[in-house]
Amino acid sequence: MPDEPKKPGRPRATLTNEQVIELQALSAFLTQEQIADYFGIAERTLRNIFEREPDIYAAYKKGAIRAVARSAQTLTKIAWGYTEYDDNGEPIAVHPPDRTALMFHLKTKGGWRETDRLEITGADGKDLEPSVDWSKVPTDTIRQVLAAQVQDDDDTPSEQRGLH
Repeated sequence: MPDEPKKPGRPRATLTNEQVIELQALSAFLTQEQIADYFGIAERTLRNIFEREPDIYAAYKKGAIRAVARSAQTLTKIAWGYTEYDDNGEPIAVHPPDRTALMFHLKTKGGWRETDRLEITGADGKDLEPSVDWSKVPTDTIRQVLAAQVQDDDDTPSEQRGLH
């Protein structure tokens, strides 16, 4: 069987085994765009490599997931509080639970959420009283307000309806 003719253009980009190890380490801290820059390739080229070579994409994801897990572990430790010990096992510092970290943990992993609810009432929880004393509002102003609320089907200009 004769050799197939070579296709014109550049050969497909790929990563060496050493670069895949670097990729896994870098994915813990860098974006895909930054990793592509590090390897001197376009971000689209890196995504093409991921599509063609699932093992390389798996290495990228594994590194990124390890970093998230380590961050979560540290956050959880801070949230729940911890004690530092010296080489002899003696406590040297006690870190109490961190309320903000606890709330973050509960929101992200425990399904908690914050809701804002705003209720406006008058004095002592009674209904609000209108603050406009209509007896002091000029009659022309009241007429203009009422006229503005009337829906006009014939598109009469506002000047002809007494609105200026």
